[in-house]
Parts: sequence; structure tokens; C-alpha cells
Amino acid sequence: MTVDVRVRAFATLRDPLGGPEVELAVSDGASVSDALAALEAEYPGLAGNLLEDGEIPSTVTVLRNGRRVPATDPESVDLVDGDELVLAPPVTGG
Repeated sequence: MTVDVRVRAFATLRDPLGGPEVELAVSDGASVSDALAALEAEYPGLAGNLLEDGEIPSTVTVLRNGRRVPATDPESVDLVDGDELVLAPPVTGG
């Protein structure tokens, strides 16, 4: 059984996906970490940008259904059918 997840990407993370959003199918029981690894495998332009040693690097913010995913433990956040992941560079301002 698979779980369908909508992935939306912004700024420089959009280009490797070929557009602003894609649908991603992952195994039932998959975590955000599993989805990020699948994205890196499917889209070579993202390889090494979404995960570093099992953690989300500081150059990316990941939201699941509008809530920030803990960068140090994306494995702890499970996905269910219909979830939305947002990938964005960190927001800075002044």
C-alpha cells in the first residue's frame, strides 16, 4: 500500500522538480525522512540538499501540513495519505 503526498517547492528548490509541485507516492508508514530521501533519489538536482546525515540541513525548511518538521528528527514525523510537504529556503528578513 502507498501513501500519496503532495510536495510543493519554492525558490531554488522548485527548479529541480520541474515546477512548483509534484505528487510523491511513498510506502505506508513512511516518514518525512523517507519522503525526502525518495525526492533526492527521483530528482538528482535535489540530491544532498534535503538530508544530511539523517537531518534536514539549515538551508531548507520543511513543513508538513503547515507545521515545521523538526530538522534534527524528520524520521519521527509519519506521513498519511493526502499530506502536503512544503520545501522552502529559510525565511530571513530585515
